[in-house]
Amino acid sequence: MHSLGTRPDQQTVIGTVADLAAKVAAAGFEPPAIVVVGDVVARRERLAWYERRPLLGRRILVTRAAEAALDLADRLERHGAEALIAPTIELGAPESSDIFDRALADVGSFDWIVFTSAHGVEIFLERLAARGGDVRDLWRARLAAIGPAPRRRSPGAACGSRSPRQSTGPKRSRRR
Repeated sequence: MHSLGTRPDQQTVIGTVADLAAKVAAAGFEPPAIVVVGDVVARRERLAWYERRPLLGRRILVTRAAEAALDLADRLERHGAEALIAPTIELGAPESSDIFDRALADVGSFDWIVFTSAHGVEIFLERLAARGGDVRDLWRARLAAIGPAPRRRSPGAACGSRSPRQSTGPKRSRRR
């Protein structure tokens, strides 16, 4: 008998007609459930691909911003997990851009610019363009990106090997 099929909390019980009811009661099955009868049950181990997913049965809380949570939740679910989305932050432009604009006015003097999120890269480039600037204003700065998403969206990635220089970034990010 198979309960809650193709869900992270699915269960399977194998038995005979004589002992199946007791096994189902002991396992605490909940509907929906199906009963498979016949020689096909002997092939279960070869056909149980879903149960071999590495995160099957795991419930994982995703606390990213809503915009980023859906992609991660989808990847987790493809590996068998039940992803619960609970955004703990909200992404957006700051209420006041004064401090940011003062920094951008002097961006040509920076030695380093470090991007820690793809959202930060987008806001940075939007504000730079709104002030009439572009990536050429970053000619002096070395760029660092923490993680693959900001690295893909950084000004250095957009310019290829030309300046501004994307100098560094970890090959893998470690989150604890």
